[in-house]
Amino acid sequence: MQKYKYKLLFITSLILLILSCSDNNNGKFMPTANTDIDTLQKFINLPKNPIKATWETGDIVKGNSNVPGPKDWALIALLEFDKNDVIEIIKQSTTNASKTANIPKSHFSTWLPDEISSQFSIDSSGGYYQTSSATHDASLFSKSPLLNGFYIQVNETDLLLYLYSN
Repeated sequence: MQKYKYKLLFITSLILLILSCSDNNNGKFMPTANTDIDTLQKFINLPKNPIKATWETGDIVKGNSNVPGPKDWALIALLEFDKNDVIEIIKQSTTNASKTANIPKSHFSTWLPDEISSQFSIDSSGGYYQTSSATHDASLFSKSPLLNGFYIQVNETDLLLYLYSN
């Protein structure tokens, strides 16, 4: 009987240990960026074929929630296109010249070039990077569940895209 109690205690402890492990990154994006355009197309629509893409995804955790279940998530991508393709994409999009773009600090990636980082500043709450650059509606890029977001034109060939679910 004593042996049975120890086995039960061991198994229960092992189960609790396994359940306490989590792959939750607390809403932070992973530190490495992906450059695979084929995989990116599984998440978003690409209205034109990019020359190059650097992107990553991450969870959006609301508050201090660690409740199991579906979570919202986001994707940030730096997309390089032919100059003429950028012109076409912008022509097909709605421009929000007065709308401020906000990206949560935890989603603002360290791999973004200084050319982009310098266009953003931290907002008064300290929780977001924001830019006053003109934003464009990202519906051309949207694919369920990433239906919300925007993009900004960084230069004549690069677009910074931010999409999220909710």
